[in-house]
Amino acid sequence: MFDYEIKKTIRVQHKNLRVGDFIIPLHCKKRTLELVKYLANTSRGASRSELRKHIYGKSQADLANMSERLIECQEMSLSKLISRSRKYLKLSLQGTEWEKTIEWFVYDDIQKIWFLSNLVEHNSPNHMESLRA
Repeated sequence: MFDYEIKKTIRVQHKNLRVGDFIIPLHCKKRTLELVKYLANTSRGASRSELRKHIYGKSQADLANMSERLIECQEMSLSKLISRSRKYLKLSLQGTEWEKTIEWFVYDDIQKIWFLSNLVEHNSPNHMESLRA
């Protein structure tokens, strides 16, 4: 899903996300920047637990001792982060050549993993299906 062509087109530079020649500033969006960096640096995708561990900085030992309530809160926070980050990136590219060719934070239902993006053809009938998690 996250092939070489996408890596050439989408890359993190300092505290910005570069999409082709277009720059999306992420310096005021610390968690979005962490999420984007993590997913941009993995071609195999990441599970929810991997994302939660990376974003909220808990070790496996800490995760084993966490209360159910804290885990639920982090899960909900991660869902909100992904949703808000997706919306921000989508709005940032509005009116550009990339507006309808990139899906952000794509979830694979079969493997149960997240990818940063997937270049798509905007005429595809399944264009929005991979955005729904």
